[in-house]
Amino acid sequence: MGLGTHNTQPDINQAEQGFLQACNEKQNYTYNEKKEPFYKCWSTTVPMKYVVIGATGGTILVIILSTVIAVQHPAEILSTICVQCKDGWILYKNKCYYFSDNYRSWDKSLEFCKSQNSSLAIIDNTEELAFLNRFKGIGNHWIGLSRKEDDSGWVWTNGTLYFEDIFQIERLAGNLERVYLNHDGVKSNIEKGEKKWICSHYGFGWS
Repeated sequence: MGLGTHNTQPDINQAEQGFLQACNEKQNYTYNEKKEPFYKCWSTTVPMKYVVIGATGGTILVIILSTVIAVQHPAEILSTICVQCKDGWILYKNKCYYFSDNYRSWDKSLEFCKSQNSSLAIIDNTEELAFLNRFKGIGNHWIGLSRKEDDSGWVWTNGTLYFEDIFQIERLAGNLERVYLNHDGVKSNIEKGEKKWICSHYGFGWS
């Protein structure tokens, strides 16, 4: 049995197509109705090393190695990562969201989210903001942004400061301002009052 090399690119391409097909079949998240399950997959490449050992009858055996042994060539081995949310939660990209049907104060809404191992929604970019506005409909929904005093900074529930770089807040000035999504923008209100709310957390992943 001789030692030799073999071009595995066609095999890798076939594997990639198979994984992508599986991802497309499993991808099932929506913006306008609550169906289950909400999950999706995507592909990623992992650099590896391989050696090829020739066998009788023209058969080629490819052994994947992570260390350098004999004849080596870099290859990219495709893997699939899936993300899923709990029942009643909506998946968008790599986050899970819960849109309430009930009304609570900001503090009570935050307590509920914490009981679900999540927080009131933290918005990272304009795409996420557009998704939340599109999915929530016309109702007012609390998100995880607040300020303690009139001249203090806005703070997300994870402790990071917000400098109004994603959206501007139409304020109802005062102490203990809480932020919510409205049908025509992002607004603040004092601690009192009840609204619907949105929880969020990163999805559960597996490969």
